[in-house]
Amino acid sequence: MAFLISASGDQTAKDLIDKGDALFYESNYYAAIDAYEEVIGVDPSNAEAWNRIGTSYSAVGKSDEAIEAYDTAIELDPTCSRYWNNKGIMFLRQGTIEYDMETDDRGIIEFEAAHSAFEKAVQINSTDAPAWTNKGRSLHFLGKYEEAIVAYEKAIRIDPHLVIAWANKGKTLRKQGKYNETIDAFNEAIRLDPSYKDYLGIYGHDSVDANGRSDEVRRYFEKAEHDAVLSPYEEDLKRDPKNITAWFGKARTLFILGDAKNATQTYGEADITCKPDAIVWIAEGRRIIDWCEEAIRCFDRAIANCDGSIKKKSSNATAWNNKGIALTLQADADALTYMGLSLYTDQASMSKNSAHYRYRMDKREEGLKCFEKATQFDPKCSTSWYNKGITLFALRNSYDEIEYYERILECFAKAESLPNSEDGCLKLEDTYGAKRESFYKIEELRITSRDVERVAKYR
Repeated sequence: MAFLISASGDQTAKDLIDKGDALFYESNYYAAIDAYEEVIGVDPSNAEAWNRIGTSYSAVGKSDEAIEAYDTAIELDPTCSRYWNNKGIMFLRQGTIEYDMETDDRGIIEFEAAHSAFEKAVQINSTDAPAWTNKGRSLHFLGKYEEAIVAYEKAIRIDPHLVIAWANKGKTLRKQGKYNETIDAFNEAIRLDPSYKDYLGIYGHDSVDANGRSDEVRRYFEKAEHDAVLSPYEEDLKRDPKNITAWFGKARTLFILGDAKNATQTYGEADITCKPDAIVWIAEGRRIIDWCEEAIRCFDRAIANCDGSIKKKSSNATAWNNKGIALTLQADADALTYMGLSLYTDQASMSKNSAHYRYRMDKREEGLKCFEKATQFDPKCSTSWYNKGITLFALRNSYDEIEYYERILECFAKAESLPNSEDGCLKLEDTYGAKRESFYKIEELRITSRDVERVAKYR
């Protein structure tokens, strides 16, 4: 009789869990919680039911209740890595919500709690690839990038097809400034799941086979096209290995063919072979600005060249000006690639958008400092004054005073009062209509100020 009662109880618990699962997958989360709680009524020591209650609470955004349920599941069965992993995910989610993109100093307690949970999960089950990936993410947010990479690589060794591990590895490598390795990781994520191509900002163009060819035939035609379009550049480089036009043409063609890895390698070879100066790298970065990552690398090389000139002569106004150009264009490249994030209102997109916005503002503020140095060392260079005015306008969202916009117009007035003797100084394109818009803004602020004074006098 005892055996029959026990068996009946187990069957009832299983049926109720199945019922809860069905409700969960229909997004009826509260009803699922009720079903799982019925399981607890039949069998209070059912750890899996507590785990699923935690997952249901997680789905409705009740983090504290979810963690409490996971804690109960862990207490009942501390040897299940899934329970520890799920608990860690909740802390990771809470930390991400609190994370301050500007200072990196919020959410630390949650990230540490998440890391402890993931560490326990992989101790229990060293082959739990998702837990290793999540551990890497918690380490990333704690600023422990090298340790995060180690965790991602363990996840990838366990499951080479785990797209999220490749993608997260790419994000951490990018944070470290390891751009070539970043592209390799993102490319693998894209290969495994082409939908990643939509938001990683690797390519400027999509290549789609509209002819319905079989894979084998398509690959044949792709190779033939690849060889045909690259051969003129290869011939030019055989004749003159320092032909920078051929190097850059080859790299751009590789990008159009979707071969980002070899395009990046080609730019690297061009840098070593030809040693182009800052002006050449800025011109190329402008030309490929839609390819965000590679354009940023071009501008990085330009900045390095400018820094070398400044190190030799700290009052080199041309170098300061051109460094400011490269920094500002890095912000423009990022904006062209990631402006689409602003269309989405989910938490992840909003967080990414905030990070990219701060990146752009930092680059422009750094660029402004360079233009100020340029005008300080060569106050007679009209181009540096013009660039300073445009950069001030680009940073206008933080200001709403007449004096700020008058400062912008003063830069343009100064530029117009000087002869055009740039002497190697590059000029920003006035895409904002900065002078015109600043004039209108001053008039708007004056009218607003008069309205306030008039209302105060009337009262």
